[in-house]
Amino acid sequence: MRLRQTVSLGFLCLVSIFLLITITGCSGQTQTDLNGTHWILVSYSNGGSLEPVASGTGITLNFGPDRVSGSGGCNQYGAAYTMQGSSGITFSDIISTLMYCQGPAGEQEEKYFTILRSVTRYALGPGRLTFFSTAGDVLLVFEEKSVPAPVPLGGTQWELVGFHEGAGVSSPVNGTSITATFGDDGNLSGSAGCNAYFAAYSTNNSALSLGGIGTTKKYCTSPEGIMMQESAYVNSLAKVRGYSIGERGLVLIDGNGSVILSFRASGAS
Repeated sequence: MRLRQTVSLGFLCLVSIFLLITITGCSGQTQTDLNGTHWILVSYSNGGSLEPVASGTGITLNFGPDRVSGSGGCNQYGAAYTMQGSSGITFSDIISTLMYCQGPAGEQEEKYFTILRSVTRYALGPGRLTFFSTAGDVLLVFEEKSVPAPVPLGGTQWELVGFHEGAGVSSPVNGTSITATFGDDGNLSGSAGCNAYFAAYSTNNSALSLGGIGTTKKYCTSPEGIMMQESAYVNSLAKVRGYSIGERGLVLIDGNGSVILSFRASGAS
């Protein structure tokens, strides 16, 4: 009898251990499952059916330990995410730069941010990430993408591609080149289109402050508008309070969170 009781107790212990391992294995999926992964949107829910992403736009999703970041197709964005159990996920506190986008890119980005707030569940497959609603409807479908090493702020020569004011974006005057190089010594230098300029800079996470902005004193007569553009650029630098680097390049942001200048890495297309 004692032997039988010992065997029975041993068997129950083995069963308990097996159940514990099974339960842990089923519910042990954590944020590290997605942390460090990078995705690009291929389709999204629109009117009850899946619609492919508009040609020429790229909506991306990059997972960190507890936040995501990426491009909404126009603006850079970030959000917090929380995972529950084996397949639950929600997004909150979505923030983005405030660049105005006309046409399909702007409309699509707005829909994407709205849909992201409705996500409650995900499924991860080979090279594919799918988000679902509470009712089980497919909301967003992503494909995995390889991401090159991020371009650093310091040591990169940036070339201006856009002035941003309100809802408008304007390109630099044809025949001019405005550049910015953030040195490792805390000094910013570059060409304002006609004159060389310089300033001291400091960063704290995404905050960026510039001080002591100065330029050489050359006067240029061509192309037309070059000096007016240079003045606008230097004045914009004085308003900079933050920055963001994404797949589309570098944007400088004012104290209201609005993009005022956008750059691409020199040599990038």
